[in-house]
Amino acid sequence: MAVPRISVLAASWNSLEFLKETVASVRRQTCRDFEFIIVDDGSTDGTAEWVRSAAVDDPRIRLIVNEENLGHSASLNRGLEECRGEWVARIDADDVALPNRLERQLAFVEEHPTIAVTSCLAYYIDPSGRRIGKTAHDLKTEDDFQRYMQAGEMIGLLHPGAFVRTEALRKVGGYRPKMKAVNDIDLWARIAERSGIILVQQEYLMEYRIHPH
Repeated sequence: MAVPRISVLAASWNSLEFLKETVASVRRQTCRDFEFIIVDDGSTDGTAEWVRSAAVDDPRIRLIVNEENLGHSASLNRGLEECRGEWVARIDADDVALPNRLERQLAFVEEHPTIAVTSCLAYYIDPSGRRIGKTAHDLKTEDDFQRYMQAGEMIGLLHPGAFVRTEALRKVGGYRPKMKAVNDIDLWARIAERSGIILVQQEYLMEYRIHPH
């Protein structure tokens, strides 16, 4: 396969209940220039078998299987090693990408060539997919980013909506497993110090699922 512009990256642990919808949402993207790397983190719910069957119909899907559960950060780092695209588009195994997500994010970074990381806004959805709210963010301009940096303010983005320059991810060594639930906040801080601007695109391009797990 030709080298894609975008590598979509997901890690899944016993998320097959929602993963099927996540994969379908990525396959429906209006931008077709991507590969989809899914890391199965030792699931016991048939995730690996289902992804293999999906990859038969769509060779853009690439499966990596952890023989044991390594955790979210380590799984994403395994996937990052396989990413060939200039950009990594993160998504979680229970969320939904709206059809124009990749197209609009690619256009945004082309309009802002100094960006190392962007994310988008999202609708909150419940387990059935019903919209129950939405996000907002004030990190809109380069001046906003400089204000965050000067104040030492924490940068929190919608992680499964992140669109990250692959070079920037690798430059800082990817995710740090010891950070656990704040692995994304830690990552943005390290990238902000070394690799360029972080902005939030003010478009609703994701559905972020809220559920008991």
